Amino acid sequence: MAIHSNTHVIEYLKWYIFLAKPPGFAVLIKGAWGSGKSFLVRQFLKSQEPIGIKHLYVSLYGLSTTAQIDDRIFEQLHPVLASKPARIVGNVFRSVARVTIGVDINGDNKSDGSVNANVPDIDLAGILNNAKGRVLVFDDLERSNIEASEVLGYINYFVEQHGSKCIVIANDNEVGSTEESKAKYRRIKEKLIGQELFVYPNLNDAFSAFIEEVQSNDVKKLLKENIGLAKEVFEISGIQNLRSMRQAFLGLDRLFPTLAKQYQDNKEFRDDLLKTYLAFSLETQSGNLRPQDIPNLMAASINNPDDEESSLSKIIKKYRTIDLTEPLFGGKQWEHILSDGWIQKDVLNNWLSLSSYAKPAETPDWVQLWHFMDLTQEQFQSLQKNVWNKFEAGEYKSIHDNLQVAGMMLFFAAEHLTDRSPESIKKIAQEKIRAVMTTEYVVRTIDPDAPEIPRDERLKLGYLGETTEGFSDLRTLAHQLAQERWRAYLPQLAKELVGLIKTDANAFRAAIAPSSNKPQRYGRFPALINIDPTEFINAFMTKPPKERWAIGRALRDRYANMSRYTQDLKQELPFLKSLSETLSSRAVGMGLDRYSYRKFNDEYVKSAIRKLEAFDPAAIANESAAILRAPDM
Repeated sequence: MAIHSNTHVIEYLKWYIFLAKPPGFAVLIKGAWGSGKSFLVRQFLKSQEPIGIKHLYVSLYGLSTTAQIDDRIFEQLHPVLASKPARIVGNVFRSVARVTIGVDINGDNKSDGSVNANVPDIDLAGILNNAKGRVLVFDDLERSNIEASEVLGYINYFVEQHGSKCIVIANDNEVGSTEESKAKYRRIKEKLIGQELFVYPNLNDAFSAFIEEVQSNDVKKLLKENIGLAKEVFEISGIQNLRSMRQAFLGLDRLFPTLAKQYQDNKEFRDDLLKTYLAFSLETQSGNLRPQDIPNLMAASINNPDDEESSLSKIIKKYRTIDLTEPLFGGKQWEHILSDGWIQKDVLNNWLSLSSYAKPAETPDWVQLWHFMDLTQEQFQSLQKNVWNKFEAGEYKSIHDNLQVAGMMLFFAAEHLTDRSPESIKKIAQEKIRAVMTTEYVVRTIDPDAPEIPRDERLKLGYLGETTEGFSDLRTLAHQLAQERWRAYLPQLAKELVGLIKTDANAFRAAIAPSSNKPQRYGRFPALINIDPTEFINAFMTKPPKERWAIGRALRDRYANMSRYTQDLKQELPFLKSLSETLSSRAVGMGLDRYSYRKFNDEYVKSAIRKLEAFDPAAIANESAAILRAPDM
């Protein structure tokens, strides 16, 4: 992608706003989403303020009526009045007059159609006089809930009746929801728009501005020193959305400071992290890659190296200069980082300590022992003794380290490489596993939905003793203890989930309800059983109405597709029934809040109760068994 300065846009806008006479037309600034259209226009207008050029900037995003556009203009012209208490604002915006604006499309001085526009009947002349001499900018045309043709008719009033200079910003290809509305928009546009200007992504200016938004000085330095690398990834992605790149920079601003200084100072690691993070962030934001599919990138490269069709293969081939199949951290860690913003500082640094980015002297001793075939007899005996002593002393703090050491020792015993008996090894291993799995480590690092303790993906080192007798019992013990620890954590988890409802309803939904692109953390785990119904309802009522229904949909979707994998969720039935009873007691009488209680209860809570009451795990098991017994056709 060529670097484009968009000077043609700037030069034309300078000519337009300095016209001595009313131009009689508006200018359309167009380009793809995230191409920097709004940024370019804002920067241009800001540069003109010192020489007396004033402007009004209205985002049409989410607006449903032209009366709301009036309000936005009024708020900028009269900020003091607009900030008065609601009773005063109510007097100011007391009524609107419907005005029909004739639109002459073919220039024969006859109206070829009309567009209705709402114009305040209070002090309309004052508003327009105040707006005179100002550039009027209308952004996000395609994101408005008002018909585009109606918006253009509204703008036409300023252009024709008051000689205003108007700039419209839009992703022109996305305007109009139907063929009819698109056609109507094109007809009105031909009349109103005198010049269309296309904005190309300007990487230099945009990247410089994005870097200044970063908080960490270390990340600022990283991006400034590697701006060429960032541009290369952006160009390879083919995703011409500068807004996505800004989001990627901000995400890196959170991740990089959590990593140990030895890795931050490692140039090779910095470069690899920058390339990998930017690629993953751009692809997941665009919808080309789901965070939970990142672990499958390696499998796709191995099992289907010549597959040209799969989405994962296409991503691998797109980034030929970046090895996304070896993405620095484990797939689950990337999933958490990109899906729900969960950065596990200790886990990430542990991964890196086992990587080639760590200093050789800092490579853990058990990793050196894992490669025992590379050791001399003396090295092997010395290292095995050191590792066992540390293991026995409880110096290994992660479940994977303990399982790795236990597996190695069982393997060595089976192969007569140690004089320790398998029974003594298992006894010590059980003690160490219990010590680790009864701490907060479990809640911080192991998902409650995991059907077993995940394999150790670090450095792609499998368990050396995975097939050795007795090792599977240790993994089973670790999983049982993890489940027990999570159940002990349920009261605290209940408080955390209620807190999520108050602070971020979408995060609550992502945690408990299935989604096409975001994995839920508690999809199989009965996380709701300890929530107090009254606290749940009180948190629910703190949210704006639209967010309340997102919480309701989360409950509905949580139980929509019950299976043998989610049968533990039936334990949440008492909570739901208690919640329903509490809602019913609050719903008595009149008022909008009481209606909200009834609606939430009837549409979501009672629906969830019916789903759980109808769910029969035994029937599901019998059905699955019948399928397995069915003969092949």
